[in-house]
Amino acid sequence: ARIRIKTAITTVSVFFGLTDNGSLEEPFSNSSDTITSNATDGAGFLYDTDATTDQWWGVAVDSDTDDAGNATLGVAPTADTWQVLRMELEPDGSIVRFFVDGDLKLTLSGGGCGPDVALYPTLFACSTTTTSKSVDIDWIRAYSRRA
Repeated sequence: ARIRIKTAITTVSVFFGLTDNGSLEEPFSNSSDTITSNATDGAGFLYDTDATTDQWWGVAVDSDTDDAGNATLGVAPTADTWQVLRMELEPDGSIVRFFVDGDLKLTLSGGGCGPDVALYPTLFACSTTTTSKSVDIDWIRAYSRRA
């Protein structure tokens, strides 16, 4: 997907990825560099200014077990600047790869999502104050080899 946080990148939480829940929920959050998963199964990119490290994070959860390798990707968004976020999830859910602007930033191998779980593409954006935030999506490409 090609996305941008249109407004200031402060006081905001943004998740883009896949989650098992089709209803409105914040799939993941980050407080003081501690990841909290609200989804039972999911994987994606998380940017949350409540974190100590204000960068994109690669996060995953499988059957309510967070991936031990959830970590920063070493790159932060810039306000009103497009970024291409790409995630590859192996068909059996064993490996998740995270790319930012074409560069591989993280590989998780301990807790993708099992192949029997229905996953939904999700963009979740939430201001952590009363100031509204906007996130634009230029395009999303989703492809699945999963059975």
